[in-house]
Amino acid sequence: MAEKEKKKKSFIGGLFKFIFALVVIVVLAVGALAGFLFFKYDINPFALVTGASAANREVDLSSVATNMYAEADFTSATDKVNDTLTPIERLSDKEVAAYLDNTTVLDGLEEECLFVSGGFDVVQVEFLNIPNTKGSHIVDLKILLKVDLASLKETKITSFPYNILKGTLPNTIYTFLSCSVDEGTGENEYQVNNPKLQIVNLNDGETDSMFKMLSLAAGTASRDEIATVLSNKLADAILGDSGIYGICKTNGAQDYTFEKKTNSKNLVVYKVDTSVEHNITYFGTMGAINSNPTKYKITINTLNLANIAKSGYNFLGWFTDITDEDTRVTSIELDTVTFKDYQFTAKWSIVTYQITLNLNGGDLAGAEDDKKIIEYTVETATFTLPKPTKTIMSVICEFNGWLGEGLTDITNNVVITVGTFGNKEYFAYYIGETTQVHLVVDGEPVYEFDVNLGERLNENTMLDPASIGMNGYFVETWKTAGNTDFDFDTMILEETFLYGTWDYIVDNVYFYPYLSEFNEGVAGGEISIGNRAKLIAYIDYAIFYNIKSQVRLNLTYVSNNAEQIANEIQAAYVDRNDMTHFTIGYGYGINVTGGMFKLYGLFFITTDQVSPDGILDPDKESVFDQYDFATKMGIDVSQKRAIDFDDFNIEKVSKTINVSTTDQLIWAIENGYRPITTVGSNAEEVYLAAKAVLRNIVTDNMSDVDKLRAI
Repeated sequence: MAEKEKKKKSFIGGLFKFIFALVVIVVLAVGALAGFLFFKYDINPFALVTGASAANREVDLSSVATNMYAEADFTSATDKVNDTLTPIERLSDKEVAAYLDNTTVLDGLEEECLFVSGGFDVVQVEFLNIPNTKGSHIVDLKILLKVDLASLKETKITSFPYNILKGTLPNTIYTFLSCSVDEGTGENEYQVNNPKLQIVNLNDGETDSMFKMLSLAAGTASRDEIATVLSNKLADAILGDSGIYGICKTNGAQDYTFEKKTNSKNLVVYKVDTSVEHNITYFGTMGAINSNPTKYKITINTLNLANIAKSGYNFLGWFTDITDEDTRVTSIELDTVTFKDYQFTAKWSIVTYQITLNLNGGDLAGAEDDKKIIEYTVETATFTLPKPTKTIMSVICEFNGWLGEGLTDITNNVVITVGTFGNKEYFAYYIGETTQVHLVVDGEPVYEFDVNLGERLNENTMLDPASIGMNGYFVETWKTAGNTDFDFDTMILEETFLYGTWDYIVDNVYFYPYLSEFNEGVAGGEISIGNRAKLIAYIDYAIFYNIKSQVRLNLTYVSNNAEQIANEIQAAYVDRNDMTHFTIGYGYGINVTGGMFKLYGLFFITTDQVSPDGILDPDKESVFDQYDFATKMGIDVSQKRAIDFDDFNIEKVSKTINVSTTDQLIWAIENGYRPITTVGSNAEEVYLAAKAVLRNIVTDNMSDVDKLRAI
């Protein structure tokens, strides 16, 4: 028993080894065959197998061939080709396909492609890319062919190793042949370009592998060679001497074209002289551009008339008799009866347009809902838009003008000239109407002013700090709420907000825009600070005016944290010291309470110290003493101006600043500010004394050298 069991196991083990060896041999053989096909003949075996599998799937002709011919198409095609009387014959693409598939015009096609007999059937013909007039390009052909591979497989694919693959090939394939037929060198000559074959259900790579396999195994021509032979043969079968048009020529045909109709695409054959031209004359165009032809030949097949257009009118069509609506013409199918001279007249209707006047609270006769509607046409005589009036609290506001289409400014007299067309809309504006412009810098409103409606802002003024209440600063550009640059050609017609970022002008007063606010804040003991720029401005204000009292500052942009507040103050000092400014040296103390802090102990030191020069006596403390000293030096100091003369240039400066110390006074004058001296202060005493000296020894007509000599 044990011996039998042992032999049984030995037999099963041997069987498994045999099967495994057989599988290995098959795999190696298949791999060798695949490598052989790929490396020797550039055939992708995987694409071949995939393509063969796809080609074996049944082709759904209802979706692939949507223009297949019927039996009746062959009958009608035969009648038309052999007809000798009809001057113009139209053969549809279905009729052409039926004729090609059921006559001898394609005889010999299989042999030329090295296929066996009975290899090709024409399933469908399509005429594509048809030009309006036959020229360098005639037509594109797309032809669906049914190809029989059964006899080819049986008689041609017999040798190893290809005979083991032929079982994967289908007995029938469908392939599209496409090509372009273009003008040749001689009369009615043509040439075929860009031929291509594509097997239905296969992609381009799979199609290529399939044709390479057929060429290798059955000795057929290559894919490109077959495409070239087929396209030339089929083009000849349609247009060649032995083809459809050639037969028609024996029956009197002189020319051909292709045409595209709504429901068909046709080969058109002419048995008339196609060189004859007829004339078309047009009337009533009213100067409109007319692109329609004035001469035409019968080979255009259909005479189509394009519409024309003229502003202010509706084009109603072309008529052979303008009084008869039934004579309107849009197109004419050409034959020997309709091919003749024509006269067409354009018919028009006039368009009525509306002008909408938005009165903005004004009054005009016939107005409703604050609007007045005026109807007019392109033929209406020239007229001027009416002028409304507006009453506000019993006060009549004078009309300023209209603003609307075609107007770049508010215009008082708007004239609508004859020939004007189109719907238009205008808006009324009145004298005295204003709106506000708000300037927002670094997120804070800094200035606002009134402008007349329709006014444009002056760019130079808007970028001049002194003109917009921002002395000591400069703004590079103003932006809209959408963060786009404000266009200074824009008329201000409503409340407007402009946004900018500013920086300091060096050697100037940083705090000037906040002067009134800081004065009031110091008096009240508290100031709100919304950003670092304003904090720096207050620091300079406190230094300039030697503010020693504690002022409570509320830093709204810093969290209520003592350390963060102290860091922000220090950062403000650092930023300030990085600039060129007018003060040096400072001392300060901070008292933080509940997120608020008080800044105090600041003092003022000017950068420009007054120092005596060679002509001044350094021991003299008073400017009057200096004057006495100067007179002793022999300088002519006789009275030059009246004792009450005060027309000094400094008094004409618009920028002012309050000063009380001599340091403040000197800095203000040096930096182009008109000082407003505190009554009874040292600054006032020095300022008046300086004026007195200049009245006595200097006049405006002196040269700078004379002034220096006098001083």
